[in-house]
Order: sequence, then structure tokens, then C-alpha cells
Amino acid sequence: AATADKPGKDPDWLVGTLLAAWSGKTYILDVVRDRLSPDQAISLFAKTAVSDDVDQVVEQEPGASGKLLVKFLESELRREKFTRRVVGALTSGNKETRAFMAAADWSQNPSGFVLVEGGWVPEFLDELRYFPHVKHDDQADALSHGYNHLRGTNYLVGDYRVPGSSDVVGRARARAEARQRDKTGTES
Repeated sequence: AATADKPGKDPDWLVGTLLAAWSGKTYILDVVRDRLSPDQAISLFAKTAVSDDVDQVVEQEPGASGKLLVKFLESELRREKFTRRVVGALTSGNKETRAFMAAADWSQNPSGFVLVEGGWVPEFLDELRYFPHVKHDDQADALSHGYNHLRGTNYLVGDYRVPGSSDVVGRARARAEARQRDKTGTES
């Protein structure tokens, strides 16, 4: 979603989830979540992609408009000297179907998921706890897209970032710490 927050409105969230798969575990490293105008959303997407330095996989709506969006985002990132891939992934099934594998694996093996500490964790877990019976399910959707992509299941869709280097955990922690410092104005 690319809708700015306005008084009296409750738009969906723009969500990016940074995931990594390593040694049989899924690491949820960071969640970027905001309500922004389209221009602000593109700017945040580019800034985050460059900071993460990992492949970007974005949900591609059917038809020409979805293809145009992916090409546009790729062009924007190239202007920022981004050298990783930008992949458009077509959606398949509804959100509950796409979330099935992540939810089933989480319930069977919760220790197979590792959440990196951050201010995003409480709201993320609250949304997952009540999915699909929540008004805003953007974080749950981003997680399921990313999880399915990392695991190579049939649901290759997403608002998420796929890791492309071994230092992705360190960069995610550093970015989260920098965001916290920006909010508080102090060093951690």
C-alpha cells in the first residue's frame, strides 16, 4: 500500500520484511512498516534496498501495470547504484493459502524461527497472533511471501527482501540501532 496516513482514515501499511534462511532456521531480521504517499514509498523502498544490499522481490499484480511497476522500481534502484536483482513475483491463492506453510511450520517448530530484537517485534507478533482476523494483515502477508520464496514453495509472491550476503544479520542490527538512535537522539 502506498497511502499516506490522514486523520479519520485507516489505510493499509507499506511493509518490507527482511528474512534469511540459514542452517534450517528462518531469521526475521527486520520489518519496515509505514503509511506513506507513493513518492515517499518509492524513496523508502530505494533507501532500504540500498541499505540491505539484498535481492528485492516485490509482489507483481497481473497484467501490464504489474510489469511496469517492477521495471520502474528496478530503474529507480539502478539510479541508486543498486546491483542486486529486482524480481517480480506473481501472486497465487489468497492470503490464508499463502500463509499456510509459514503458519504450519511456525506452529510445529517455533524454534525454527528467530526474531532479531527490534521495536517492530510486538506489533508484528500481535498481527500474526490474530491473522487472518485482523483489519491490517500486511506484516503477516509479507512474512508468508518471504517465507514461501526462501523455502521455494509454490507461492512465490511478496512484499519482502531476500538476503544476498552473509552479513545481512549484522547490517539489519546496525540499521535497527540507527533507527532507535534517530528516534531517541541518543547513542545506544
